[in-house]
Formats: sequence, C-alpha cells, structure tokens
Amino acid sequence: GAVAGAAAVPAPAPSGALAASPPSPAVAEKLAAGDRAFASGDLRAALFAYQDASYADCASTPARLAVARAYAALHHPDLAERELRLAIAIDPGSAEARRALERLAATPAAPVGVRAGAVPAPRVYSFPVPSPAGAPAATRGPAPAAPVTGSAPPAPPPRADATGADRDAPAR
Repeated sequence: GAVAGAAAVPAPAPSGALAASPPSPAVAEKLAAGDRAFASGDLRAALFAYQDASYADCASTPARLAVARAYAALHHPDLAERELRLAIAIDPGSAEARRALERLAATPAAPVGVRAGAVPAPRVYSFPVPSPAGAPAATRGPAPAAPVTGSAPPAPPPRADATGADRDAPAR
C-alpha cells in the first residue's frame, strides 16, 4: 500500500532501470483514444486504450501514467500505485510520476461510493478453475458419503466410440 510521506523522498534509481522513451506513433494514437474516452466519461474504455498503449511499449512512462490515472478514477488506488511505481522504475527522474504518487498517497482511503460522484467499482467474482480433461467435476459441499455396505461401487456407464456405437456391447 501507499505510505504517506514516503514518496516525498526521492528513491534511488533501481539497478537495471529501463530507459525512458518518448511515445511511438502507435502508442501516441492509443493514448489519444484513451484521452478521448476519459474526457467523455467512459473510464473503462479509457483504461483499455491506455493499457493497449502500455502493452505496445512497456517502457513508455506516459502510458504508465495514463493507466495509473484511469485506475485511480475507477477507485483502484492499489493498481494506480503499481503503475506509478512502474513509471518511476522506467524513468526515475519523472517528476510527474513522483507527484502523482505523492497525491495518491495523500488521498484518504474512502469506501467506494463515499466520494462525491463516485461510481461503484465492478463486483469481482471468483470462478472455480476448470478441472483437467477426464478429472471429476468440482462439486459444492462435502463429497458424497461412501456406501455403508460392502457392495462394490456401481459400474461405469458404457463408453461410446466416435460413431456413437456402444463399445462395450457385444458385436453383431
């Protein structure tokens, strides 16, 4: 998380920091599309365009700053902070990234919907990871109890080949 005041002291450049690069025409086009979407209030479209710019050039400080701005507007300060720290790693001398990180650290954390004009964040759902082919499907609740009697488990259903014919049936 962000630590208030920690961003006020310039951090030393990490070893192996990427060199800052001006945006390429493709990145500049994506940034402009993101700016248009942001100005129209379509924050998700803005984020997607800014992410496209960032993917097109991972060493683009302007793209990282734009992604951070969109995340902050969508009430995801943790993701905004991550992008700002990446921007600083790319360009340790970026005063803009350091100022943005300081502003973010100074912003009081408020529940979504508390700030004036805040848009509720999308709900996050977790889905079970699909089982590998042939593995039993996940079930809810406890596994069924084993039979109490000493009887053998039920026989598996007959298997069909590619034609749909029952392979276990006697030949005709």
